[in-house]
Amino acid sequence: MQIYQKHFLLLALFLVVFIDLGCVPQTKESGYTTKSDFCGKKNGDSFRHNWWNYYKQGITCAENKAYDQATLNLDIAKTIRAKDQRRARTYGMHFIDYFPHRETGIICYQKGQYKSAQKELELSIKQCPTAKAFFYLDCVRKALIGQRSQVTNPPTIEFETKTDTIWTRENPVIISGIAKDDNYISNILINNVPLFLEHSAKKISFNKKLKLVQGKYNIEVKAKNLMGKTSTRQLIIHVDREGPTIGLDTVYITDQNNKYIQLSGIIHDVVGLSELTINGQKIHINKKTRSTFLHKIPATTNKIELHATDSIGNTTSAHILLPTVAKQNQSLLLACATQSITNQLIARIISKKNNYFPNIKIEDEDIKNKEIVYQKNIKITVKVDGGINKITSLVINNIPKTLVSFNKVIVSHNIDLSEGVNLVNIKVIDNCGNKSSKTVSITRIIPKALKLEERLSIAIFPFKKLGDVKKPYLIFQDFLITALLKENRFQIVEREHLVQILREHKLSNTGLIDKKTKIKLGKIIQAKAIVTGVIIESEHGVEIVSRMFDTETSEILSAPNIDAYDEVKNISQLKLLAEILANKYHRDFPLVDGYIIQKKDNTILTNIGDGKTRLNRRLIIYRQKPIPGIDFGQNVETIGRASITQLQPEISKAKIIYSNHTICQNDKVITE
Repeated sequence: MQIYQKHFLLLALFLVVFIDLGCVPQTKESGYTTKSDFCGKKNGDSFRHNWWNYYKQGITCAENKAYDQATLNLDIAKTIRAKDQRRARTYGMHFIDYFPHRETGIICYQKGQYKSAQKELELSIKQCPTAKAFFYLDCVRKALIGQRSQVTNPPTIEFETKTDTIWTRENPVIISGIAKDDNYISNILINNVPLFLEHSAKKISFNKKLKLVQGKYNIEVKAKNLMGKTSTRQLIIHVDREGPTIGLDTVYITDQNNKYIQLSGIIHDVVGLSELTINGQKIHINKKTRSTFLHKIPATTNKIELHATDSIGNTTSAHILLPTVAKQNQSLLLACATQSITNQLIARIISKKNNYFPNIKIEDEDIKNKEIVYQKNIKITVKVDGGINKITSLVINNIPKTLVSFNKVIVSHNIDLSEGVNLVNIKVIDNCGNKSSKTVSITRIIPKALKLEERLSIAIFPFKKLGDVKKPYLIFQDFLITALLKENRFQIVEREHLVQILREHKLSNTGLIDKKTKIKLGKIIQAKAIVTGVIIESEHGVEIVSRMFDTETSEILSAPNIDAYDEVKNISQLKLLAEILANKYHRDFPLVDGYIIQKKDNTILTNIGDGKTRLNRRLIIYRQKPIPGIDFGQNVETIGRASITQLQPEISKAKIIYSNHTICQNDKVITE
């Protein structure tokens, strides 16, 4: 028995010595010559056989291409702590990013062991997705495809519309579909602008919002697979947000039984017609692009209400006051019925003698008075009365309208409004050469609650540098600020202001500032959140990891996967990595609208649930104020702010931070 105990003790001693010496290099290629250097004790670290000791030692071995020793240490770390994780707690309040499976997968890739690499990388992504793991998984997939030595086909692209030509009135216009390839889709571009893809996949759904005004567009969608094969499809989009054009004549007729008014005219729309109603009565029309109509109404009627709808739902609506009997008879006597030279000359003489010019009216009379509008765009209805002449030209803001040659013409026009004063210029010419014009001023106000100045204010601190970081990477902060400004999502504290604060507190601009100090400085510059991170440059590439902290609570606001990685190390790629991070922040902080379901004491329940936002995110509470007599949007008043404390699939609970009004059920909320 004593012999067995003795052998057991000797075996245990051998294992301890073996593990302790496991990373001692067998050759001089690693650049390390002593055990203490190789195990990291060179920097004062104490190796206590904890999981993080083995992990750090494994990373050091891998950096020095001692792959067998690296794998041994990473395997030991995995037996103690198996899961890849951001901010894994070591001891006390100390954390590290811990990815033994990912790093093992990268080592296997470097050694050409692609199947093992794929297994480790996919496990790492399942446990904690990172840009670095996705990058090398794509490298592994490409290598495995190359080993098959098969001819690869280009990807296939399918649009949701099922056709390559569509008519739409949506705003914005959404381009959506699926790209598929067994060799993995790696890139999708819409009009040469790449969509953000976290990683390659055999099937990727794409969805892109485009801000398109009225007109025709040729949209090109391109998909590329890992082997470089590409496919391209064209999608023709006709954006039409305007209702049909209406040409109208009114004729006063007396027959043997009674007097009535006969309406005749044409409605026209390039997308096709759907419906016409006159004074609530549905009129028979064909469903093509052009249709005539004839309708009789009692002579006692002095007002006509018209509604014409095209095949995609755009409507032109107008109210027309009918003239008296005498004036109608006069119109019949003076009207130019044909376009002959004689009749045109007669009409021109008559029109000049009577000084008659086309009369322009806007159906929405409130517009011509002032108008303050809160919407992004509005639709106006323009009515032109040529009297005895026919309208031959109508131009709104230099855009000619498709006309039907009638005495009365009614068109709808969609206007995209910028903030401030917007001018609407209307010009008309009749068949006798008479011209009329009208200019309307529309002022768009963006409510304060919806302005950028109400969005989350953030300060971007210099990133900490790890590894042999080259000088160009010191300007990453500037690249990230520029990229975030393009996204137009956050208020960004000016970099000069931040630098001034750092100088006043005698702090460096290198990123070597602890979290507590950064949060303290964030409060000083009145930022509600700070963005910080780390740049890790290794022999193979550069990984950038970023986080956003709340300056009030110190809680992490951002998702754990705000990161980027690439093997290429130059200024152009650095800008691209900054744009990737900015894109991820933009996606992680979407603007989501909702309303208050219930208010109790200092808390509210909203309909913004899990999947739309995250814990600790802030909400702006606002109230819409209808404007009497005006139907062009509602003013919005900020009445408070709240912070989300609990999340469920369809509901969230938030604590009210402050309020300047009594907050009520059905008040609106929007993510800050």
